[in-house]
Amino acid sequence: MSKVFLALVLGMLAIVTVAMFLSTKDKANAVLIVNDLDGDKERIRIGGKVSNKDITYDVEPEFSLKFYVEDKLTPAKSVPVVYKGIKPDMFDAGREVLIDGDFKDGTLFATQLLTQCPSKYEPPE
Repeated sequence: MSKVFLALVLGMLAIVTVAMFLSTKDKANAVLIVNDLDGDKERIRIGGKVSNKDITYDVEPEFSLKFYVEDKLTPAKSVPVVYKGIKPDMFDAGREVLIDGDFKDGTLFATQLLTQCPSKYEPPE
């Protein structure tokens, strides 16, 4: 009886593991860089650095943040980003960001904007 029960438990565990893998496989997005963008794409995730040029944040009539994101290694190429929402606290030029959204007509329309913390913590002197 215990061998049959163990086989049943292991079989159910294998089925649950495969089901979880298959359900999350389509939702997982690789992080792209600015140089990877070519043509319209839906639901992408891009990582880059906030460019120093043209950062605009409006609160009226709605929260809207417009900026450019550039590749960390080749900052010459940048992509405009439009984000409808409240600007993250740590958002600033030069900050690394992760952006989820849709890339259409050369502009990234962000649905989620995450800023990365500095890699080093430096205590006050």
